[in-house]
Amino acid sequence: LRTLADRTGIRIEAEQPTGPSGAARADLAKLNVWAAGVYSRELRSGQRSERALAFLDGKSLSRETVDRFGLGLALPEGTQLLRAAAAASIGVDSLIAAGLVGVGERGDHYDIFRDRVMFPIRDAMNRVIGFGGRALGEARAKYINTSQNSLYDKGMSVFGLDLARKAISEARSAVLVEGYTDCMAAHQHGVVNTVATLGTALTDGQVNLIRRYCDEILVVFDSDAAGEAAAERAIAATLQSGLRVRLASVPQGKDPCDYLQLVGGEEFRRVLNSAEDALGFKWRHTLDRFQAKGPGRDRRAAMLDFVRFVADLGRAGALDPIDRGIMV
Repeated sequence: LRTLADRTGIRIEAEQPTGPSGAARADLAKLNVWAAGVYSRELRSGQRSERALAFLDGKSLSRETVDRFGLGLALPEGTQLLRAAAAASIGVDSLIAAGLVGVGERGDHYDIFRDRVMFPIRDAMNRVIGFGGRALGEARAKYINTSQNSLYDKGMSVFGLDLARKAISEARSAVLVEGYTDCMAAHQHGVVNTVATLGTALTDGQVNLIRRYCDEILVVFDSDAAGEAAAERAIAATLQSGLRVRLASVPQGKDPCDYLQLVGGEEFRRVLNSAEDALGFKWRHTLDRFQAKGPGRDRRAAMLDFVRFVADLGRAGALDPIDRGIMV
C-alpha cells in the first residue's frame, strides 16, 4: 500500500516504518535517486572520470550498458555529496540516515563513498535502495556497500533485479553470479535473466526474493577452490526453498565477466546449458574427496557429509520418488 501511494503521490496517514534517525523508506529512496544522479553526472560529464572509465573499458562494458545500469563516480575528496546537498538544500542528517555521509571523531562530516565506481542497487520496483562502490585506488576494502537501514538489507537484495525480473519470470529461471560487473557483462551479451549477490554468500533472504519469479536458480561460480566453496554455500541456502538448483563452472579460472570478454555470449550460454544439478555436483565432489589419498576418517567424513546432504534434501521435500530411487 505504501509503495502504491508513493508511486501515485497519495498521502498515507498511517505511520511509516523509519530508520534509526527517523527517515521513512520513501524519503531514503528519494535521497538515493538524487545521489545516483550526482554520481552518474560525474562519470558521464565530469573532468575526473578517466580512471573509472578505464576500469569499465577494461571490463569491456559498453557505454550503453554503463548507462542502463546507472553507474556513477564518487570523487576522492569526500565532499562531493555534501557540496551537492548544500546546493540542493538537503540536510546532512538525511544523508547520514541514508548511509551516504558519515560523522568523524571530531563531529565533522564526510562522504562514505570516496574514489569509487558506484553501482546503484535497485529493487524489483526500480527504487534505488542502496549502493555498491568499487575502489579505484588503494583501499582496505575493494568493495563496500550501503550500511543496512530501513530500506536496504544486502542479505535481502540482489543486483540487477530491476532489469532482469521480466526475463526471469519468462524463463522461469534466474542466473546467479557473484559480481556487479559479471551481471552487467551477462546482460550485455544477452543473458538478461542474470542477477548478482552483493558481496556475500547467497542468503535465505535472497533465495526467497528470487523464488517469487522463477522455479530454478542457475549458480555460476569460478573454477577455483573459493568458487566451489561458494557453490557449496549456495546449495545449502537453497535446500529449503523448493527451487531447483543447477551449477555451472566458468572454465579457464576466469570469472564470468572475464570469460564473456574472452569468448562471448554464445560460449557462455554453452557453459550455462552444461550446468549440473545440485545432487550431481555434490556426488561428484564426494567421489573426488573419497578417492583422494588420505586417512580413513577423511573418507568417512566425505560419506557422512553426503548422507547429511541427502537427508536435508529429504526433509526439505526436494527429492521426488525418482530422485529418491536414484539416491538409493
